Amino acid sequence: MKKLGLFVLCFFLVGCEFNYSFKEFQNYTLDTDEHLFIQKDGYYKPDNFNDDFTFTEITRDWPYYSTKRINILPTGERKLLVIPVDFSDRACSSLPNGCEKTRIQIQNAFFGVNSKNTYRSVASYFNESSFGKLHLSGEVSQWYTLDYSVNDLKNTSTLSNYVKEVVDSYKKDNPNYKMFDTDKDGFLDGVVIIYAYESQSSTNMWAFESSTTEASPDTLDPKVKSFIWASYDFMNLNSSSSKVDAHTYIHETGHLLGLFDYYSDNRNQIYQPLGGMDMMDYNIGDHNTFSKMLLDWTRPYVVEDDCEITIGASYKNGDCILIPAGSWNKTPMDEYLLIELYSPKGLNKYDSKVTYTNGKTDFSLMNKRGIKIYHVDARLSYYRTFVSEDQDPFIGYLGDPNLQETLDYYDQIGQKYYRKITHSNNLNNSHNNIPLIEIFDRHGTSYLKNGNIFDNDSMFIEGDQILSFTFNNGSKLEYTIEIAKINNSNETATIRLKKHN
Repeated sequence: MKKLGLFVLCFFLVGCEFNYSFKEFQNYTLDTDEHLFIQKDGYYKPDNFNDDFTFTEITRDWPYYSTKRINILPTGERKLLVIPVDFSDRACSSLPNGCEKTRIQIQNAFFGVNSKNTYRSVASYFNESSFGKLHLSGEVSQWYTLDYSVNDLKNTSTLSNYVKEVVDSYKKDNPNYKMFDTDKDGFLDGVVIIYAYESQSSTNMWAFESSTTEASPDTLDPKVKSFIWASYDFMNLNSSSSKVDAHTYIHETGHLLGLFDYYSDNRNQIYQPLGGMDMMDYNIGDHNTFSKMLLDWTRPYVVEDDCEITIGASYKNGDCILIPAGSWNKTPMDEYLLIELYSPKGLNKYDSKVTYTNGKTDFSLMNKRGIKIYHVDARLSYYRTFVSEDQDPFIGYLGDPNLQETLDYYDQIGQKYYRKITHSNNLNNSHNNIPLIEIFDRHGTSYLKNGNIFDNDSMFIEGDQILSFTFNNGSKLEYTIEIAKINNSNETATIRLKKHN
């Protein structure tokens, strides 16, 4: 879901461009990851994650297709089908730039070169963020008119039915639609509906990712499952440039890949676990290394004993250091501390120079280098399906004693169950109110409360130490973590880890 209340307060224009033309992004970076196993004194880097269960497998573990989430595979060549729609009482011709110019702007937002965007297009962003592992491409269709009014859709609880209607219309006109099912799983990789009406929070006229109730896959006639629904005006169009802003569409595409919101969508819950500074929080900057681990774009250096580890800035190659909460299951879906070196370059550069507001505070992405330390609790659990309101669907964490005995019992009585990541940054939906990921502040708090913004002064600097920490699983941090050196000239940091006596 789009972060509520975020908009640009001021911005920088690089000239005025009124050439409404589409230029496709084609300069894809190639994946150069050799997946080498690296063993050093006191730490190692795995060649791959444990493939007994992957993030994609977990996101699809719900047993019923009618309510299963089918995310885009996060590596390889994947395609988005983008369909602009208007309504019986709101034609695209009434938009400020009309039908065709707006469609061209949508093309540039999703698949255009950087020069057509104030930031990056969706395709360009994910190629860069994934270090060449994900190549998103696709098509923006002609406009389709839904034979319904804006009010018909504004508050409907069956929006997915309208999405399916639009996609069915597209299929009739485009017999080559099967190309949008690149993994041949019987579902279109991802569908994006951009509607010709201004965004309105607290209604369907907003930006979000959702899923249809298509009951089963069909490789001969791929169905629409996951989709984005968003207004054309999230491109932040302005009268002094034809360039577009794809930040919101990038955030929502993160959801198509399976990523979570890292903020709470409960407005009564004043809780800011990442301080806003993430693409899956305030829609700005690069993805953090936890997200990139989930999507199999990077792997960490794993601490085993006393050591010094030198890492590069995370935007370059995804370098990060993982300190397990006891043992590690060799997947991103576990509990641990994660350390990365932030730099205001790459996908962070633009947002470190632009001022935004959340309605209360003006802020920018950090414009200095520093160390970010996250506490991740992405442990997996088993849950029961379709329990009554007074029942807790939680069965137990993977590895809990007697878990298998309980699962065997459920098998005998026909109770369906599934696996998922236990925790969420929306604490109302998180087991035991435990957050999925929170960031340390160098001044002593392990996460940011009261809506605080993470800023330059929040990051750890050379000479800082963390001496103790208790994980949610009850284990204690075994090491003193010291930021031994930050080298600004070559954008590296050396982290010293020494076991407690």
